[in-house]
Amino acid sequence: MAFSSRQKKKNQDKHNSFQGVLENWFAGDDEGITAYIHEMSRKQINIPKVLEFSWLKTENLVETRSALKHQRLKQLLKMTGNVYHDLVKVFYTNLTLDWKSLVSYVKRIKMKVTNEVWNSVTGIKYAGLKVGKGNTIGIQEFNKIQYYRSCVRDPSLSVNRFHAGNLNLTPRLIAYIIAWKLIPRGMNHAVLHEEDLILLYCIMNLIKVNWVYIIMEHMLKSKRLTDYRFPYAILVSKLIDYFGVDTSNERNETVKVVSEIDNATLIKMGFHKVEGCLVFHKSGTHREERGASNLNNEEGDDVVPMEDDIVQAAEQSCYEVHHSHRE
Repeated sequence: MAFSSRQKKKNQDKHNSFQGVLENWFAGDDEGITAYIHEMSRKQINIPKVLEFSWLKTENLVETRSALKHQRLKQLLKMTGNVYHDLVKVFYTNLTLDWKSLVSYVKRIKMKVTNEVWNSVTGIKYAGLKVGKGNTIGIQEFNKIQYYRSCVRDPSLSVNRFHAGNLNLTPRLIAYIIAWKLIPRGMNHAVLHEEDLILLYCIMNLIKVNWVYIIMEHMLKSKRLTDYRFPYAILVSKLIDYFGVDTSNERNETVKVVSEIDNATLIKMGFHKVEGCLVFHKSGTHREERGASNLNNEEGDDVVPMEDDIVQAAEQSCYEVHHSHRE
């Protein structure tokens, strides 16, 4: 019986502690706390990829480097640093759109991401084509089947699926960067979506894209759709630092070396160096050539797992808060 009392006290202390954390994160916003507990805390965060332009130069990937530099993506793609897992989820929970600016609240601090903030943190500006699925204004000549055929190693290949593993080196690497970094998703990295092909077309043809618009749309979509994971964890963490949010005692993790896009990435794609040149070698061990079994994810499910104890504590807090309100 004594053990039961101690256990109850321990659980109550844990509840009170986490309720205090929620109050701190959301400044007492009950609606935000409820959304976080029942939806946002359960969603996963994509582990960010990091691209060093010095690596592109070392490996003589001139076309890829030039195309990405033309889009002014260097600062965004090479971004690294701490990721504040919980605060990233708080950011997305409170995320809204105010005309052309994203707005969120973290620990009572209003974060309005204006054009000046985008330029300062990422080096990109609100300028260029607002292209995407169903929107090819400015690139009316684009045809996804014809363009895909122009990028594959074997143009005679019948097209029944836009599989990334069929692409030549430069479009293959850029498609990888699109799917993992520019509009990151949690699965189907080996299959090109229509939006991937549109962005690939623009990047390869040096057509300036409005990346601020693209990223904002992807952020809002990731919040809205339950099966989407939270993207841009490094970027959001940089914004949290930019606006001076107190991150002391918050859970954080530095992006690891395994998240870098490098030679190991090329090998997984099937490209190997032969006499100093990167060539494609199809093999039985090549992941992308295994067929349908690999269509979900070519590198495994790289995500930050849900913290079950945090979610359970949050659910208990929510129940007790709303129960007390009803009383």
